[in-house]
Amino acid sequence: MANSRFSIKKNKSGTGTIKLIFNFGKHRKIEYYTPYKVLDVKNWDKSNNKIKVGKEEGAASTNDKLKLLESAADKLISKHINEGVELTKELIKSKMESVITEREVDIDEIKTKEKNQDFIKYFEWYLDFYRQHPRPKTKKPYNKGTLKTLRNTKELLERFQKNKKRLTFDDITLSFHQKLLSYMSENDYSMNYKGTIIKNIKAVMHDAFERDFHRSLDYTKSAFTKPTEEVENVYLTEEEIKKIAEVDLNKVMKNKDNAYFDKNIKKPSLDYLERCIDFFLIGCHTGLRVSDLLELNQSNILTFEEAGQTMTAIAIKNKKTGKRVEIPIKKELQDILKKYDNNFPSKVSDAKVNLYIKPICKAAGLNEPVEMKITEGGKTLVTSVQKYDRVSNHTARRSFCTNAYNAGMQPTDIMTISGHTTEKSFFTYIKSTSRERFSKIKGHAFFQ
Repeated sequence: MANSRFSIKKNKSGTGTIKLIFNFGKHRKIEYYTPYKVLDVKNWDKSNNKIKVGKEEGAASTNDKLKLLESAADKLISKHINEGVELTKELIKSKMESVITEREVDIDEIKTKEKNQDFIKYFEWYLDFYRQHPRPKTKKPYNKGTLKTLRNTKELLERFQKNKKRLTFDDITLSFHQKLLSYMSENDYSMNYKGTIIKNIKAVMHDAFERDFHRSLDYTKSAFTKPTEEVENVYLTEEEIKKIAEVDLNKVMKNKDNAYFDKNIKKPSLDYLERCIDFFLIGCHTGLRVSDLLELNQSNILTFEEAGQTMTAIAIKNKKTGKRVEIPIKKELQDILKKYDNNFPSKVSDAKVNLYIKPICKAAGLNEPVEMKITEGGKTLVTSVQKYDRVSNHTARRSFCTNAYNAGMQPTDIMTISGHTTEKSFFTYIKSTSRERFSKIKGHAFFQ
């Protein structure tokens, strides 16, 4: 089986040159000597293929560079296995040097032009670099949604620093943390938005620390906290989802006395409205993120035999996690697919789904009061709105996860579909009430 690994060539001086070895075929291998070295071969961690952090200056930064080479090597090997691309010394050298050159030039530009201290400049590099390159932790670049959030953080910092001196790494202190939170409170940012801003600052600071740009560690202290509050997100029960599916769309389109569509909202065509609602319902029955839903086509419908029975499922590679998942097709979902000749509705805008689902939920009678807690200007306000006004396209995924859990499906099985990586994040995400959990628990054999 083809693979790659790092190794050390010991030099006469006792230092070591790090090389990348490609093994493929019977007794075939190619060695590529990287420009990276260890001052003492004893500082090389053979079992983990990296330099022991803390033993040599710049070890973390060099390990990060090695991860990029490792990622590029994995892609070459994948092409060799799946596409028959021949691995040659010239191809490997060219690919590895292109990775090294692109990275070194970008880093050196910041160090030379900005004297290694401008936090905003580093933030700009961070955005550009991880837009294209895999991050050390996930081994994948940032997606568009995360990049947008990061850009918003950078722009907020620029507004915060307007008419002030440039922001350096040494400025990111506990005092800075408090002043930034006060600034966001004065501008009525929500508690969770503040938390997102602080989280992003900590991520960029940590990346810069690992690349030896600074030694300012206030961002790691417990007081440099990421504020959060529980958001009153709603979910829909199976009965409420059924009500949405049964809404008379012709009645909604008539919109007598602006009962459903506000006069400022342009009504869609009946066909477009139906497709929007069907996409929402598909989300309720699959638990897929909107980004995955809008990629579905007939090729994602899988039919196979199992235990003498014909099974149908939706098979898709999750955009965020990169993992393939197969989701059984419920009867309600099958009925939707039949409307489109065993296919999915043609594409609609996720923003339009978000806009039109509210009047549909209103028509379905989802008007029970929902309490909301909002933090503005440092104060927590409690208000009440009707449920239909809190439904968005994201509600579909949360409803799937909550309903599946309440129905007795194992959290690990639901997480396989939803993409949650920890039970802690999963249980924070679902909206199962204490009474619903009681009903689920009381049926367990332990209480019989």
